[in-house]
Amino acid sequence: MKYKYKILNYWNDSDDLYVNYLVENLSTHQIANAIEYFNTSDIGCDYNDANSIEIENCLLNLVEKNNGVELSLPKVSELSPLLKYVYDTICHSESTMCHVDYDDWKELKEEENFTDEDFKILKDEVKKYHLEDYIVIDDGEYKICGYGGLPTKFNDDRRTIKNSDNQTQDDLTPIEKLTKAKLQINGNDYLYLFTHNKKTGNLGEATFIQNENKVKVFEGDLYGSDDIILGYTKFLKNYDFAVAYENDNPFEKKERGNDEYER
Repeated sequence: MKYKYKILNYWNDSDDLYVNYLVENLSTHQIANAIEYFNTSDIGCDYNDANSIEIENCLLNLVEKNNGVELSLPKVSELSPLLKYVYDTICHSESTMCHVDYDDWKELKEEENFTDEDFKILKDEVKKYHLEDYIVIDDGEYKICGYGGLPTKFNDDRRTIKNSDNQTQDDLTPIEKLTKAKLQINGNDYLYLFTHNKKTGNLGEATFIQNENKVKVFEGDLYGSDDIILGYTKFLKNYDFAVAYENDNPFEKKERGNDEYER
């Protein structure tokens, strides 16, 4: 056996079953971190009746047929900052897409310091990597529109894209921590997303806006300001956050001189 495959995670998006996995060349020990997807009807077992172990085994059988081709994929670390942004947004979005309309582009230029030159480079990369089926540019509605198949075209040599159970909180980037928080809250009606404004020190709560990479923050008392809707990037820039049960807000504990909260 020349290549060793390992399934990291899989997720279902409208019967497209995405799988994040590693492949290692056992001779050179070169490793690729790849994503592939299959229709649930084509994985070799009944997706609705099979357990997770059976599904992972079927997916392993499918990706092993690639015979190490993932090692020749372009590396994410070598992409431009804007293409990395599109890639990461797709990987962490519930919709497995990246929508940047013309107002969003103005915000990205302000918040992320992207420029028109970055946009030009992105257009060149779409041609270079043959991404015309995965990224649409300037279609009249969106400045940039990226689709779910994009991650299958690259080897993410930076880190594992989807969070696995054995990753620690310190292994995750801020955007991955926020994505993990969203998954936790969506899976438990008793959990809250508590916030701490980095500039003012005000405490509050927030909710995730479904199918969008945005957060609605309520800050202050019942007579305070209106809700604030922020994109993930701006939210992370201005707020610390924590997931906890209603009476276990770590930021309130901090104010009372108790346990340190994690930033």
